Amino acid sequence: MSEIGAALDCRLTVTYIRDFLNKFNTKLNEFRNKQYSEIIEKNKDDPKTLFRVINHSLHRKQSSPMPSGLSNNLLAEKFSEFFAEKIDKIRQGIEDNQNEQYVNPESPEFSGVKFDEFRLLTEKEIEKIINYFPNKQCGLDPLPMSLLKNVCR
Repeated sequence: MSEIGAALDCRLTVTYIRDFLNKFNTKLNEFRNKQYSEIIEKNKDDPKTLFRVINHSLHRKQSSPMPSGLSNNLLAEKFSEFFAEKIDKIRQGIEDNQNEQYVNPESPEFSGVKFDEFRLLTEKEIEKIINYFPNKQCGLDPLPMSLLKNVCR
């Protein structure tokens, strides 16, 4: 084979490999997108799983929030010392402020409505208030509004 033929054959091979790799990467990305979409849809109400999937997809390593290389006793001792020092600093700051002359400007008179008397609500009034709210909810709600409304009926 001549040098020109070998060079042409090499370029064709490189072009073929590039084309193949592009197609392969496209298919791989489509597969990953489909897989992650299914996982996200399946776990849309589970933030812990969603964060784990995101961290995995971004190749983040989970690191321990605790310092490494310390025994539990030493770690507890350091924790205790840290907060004892923090409390001492706060106390010192309070003492320093008490030593300074503090001028308290007169507080303005309260001009709003005072809530110092309440009346008991009837079951009907409570039910009316609950049914007034829409059936919207958040993952942090302890009880979905639709369930609360069903219990009240």
